Amino acid sequence: LPKEGCLVAVRAEGNSFAAAVGRLRMAPNAIVGSKGEAVEVLHFFGDALWEVMGSPRPAGFIGDQIHPTEAQEEKEERGVKEEEIVQAPAPEAEVKDMLDQPDRDMTHMIQNLEECLLQACKTRIKDRDLPLPGNVLYAQHMRPCRRAGSNIDVKATPFKKLSAFLSHVEEKGWLALKKNSSDPIVTRIFRDHPDVTSWKPWPKEATAEVEESKGTDSSPTEASIQIEVVWRIGKLKPLLEELKTEAADGCWTREDCAAALKAYADSHELWLKNNKKRIGPDALLCSLISSELEVQSGQSYSLDGLADDVLRTLPLCHRVTTPQ
Repeated sequence: LPKEGCLVAVRAEGNSFAAAVGRLRMAPNAIVGSKGEAVEVLHFFGDALWEVMGSPRPAGFIGDQIHPTEAQEEKEERGVKEEEIVQAPAPEAEVKDMLDQPDRDMTHMIQNLEECLLQACKTRIKDRDLPLPGNVLYAQHMRPCRRAGSNIDVKATPFKKLSAFLSHVEEKGWLALKKNSSDPIVTRIFRDHPDVTSWKPWPKEATAEVEESKGTDSSPTEASIQIEVVWRIGKLKPLLEELKTEAADGCWTREDCAAALKAYADSHELWLKNNKKRIGPDALLCSLISSELEVQSGQSYSLDGLADDVLRTLPLCHRVTTPQ
């Protein structure tokens, strides 16, 4: 058994896929029959990290619910009775049959997808944009023009795949797909179809694209995590002391490093007189450059080249900014 403090996965009964990851806060043998916090949750299905990584949905993860996926025989052996077993995603051939009796969440999601497609057809996609790959249609047109605060996810419907959804709307007569293509490609939009001509688009100001540009989208799954490459600057203490500056988190981006080197070169007049774009390093800068690089007498550097050689000696890491 894991010990207190270990990282653990949290699973819903009847589904083998992890729904959350966290840190164990009490001994495993003390959890049963106890009250209190057993696991400190660090990452869970549906959070911002899940969204930024592409919103993957394991089998049984439908809408905001997790359904059991284990075989009925295994449930009977354990004495667990279930009224409904959610099987693995259905083949595309069975999607049409499944659409006859979808649950409320699936019906709502299918409606959202269809409305976003109609919105995209009326407000974004021009005939000159065709043929249009299905993934481009979904990512660059349907998702940005959805209603602010809403979400669309083809995996939360019986279709499971974008190709199945597009085949569905092709049967409705809204568009035409390229024949015998492994990936769906829209070749034509039937703008004279009654569903298309009668669609009344919602205002552009009410779309998620506009809301996100304002930074006012309140939907938690639309938050984004900012990740940037930085370098730890502990080795640059002599340079920091000369500049009388410091970094709040002990890290610099490449732009920060270049700006600091430029300030140092300006204050110590290290720019070459015959070439104002090159720096002649002094003893301090030479000490910051990798020992593997021999600094020859009279050698000069461009600002970018000097920054690259300095950063090459520093530990690379990533600065992660989480949404508030």
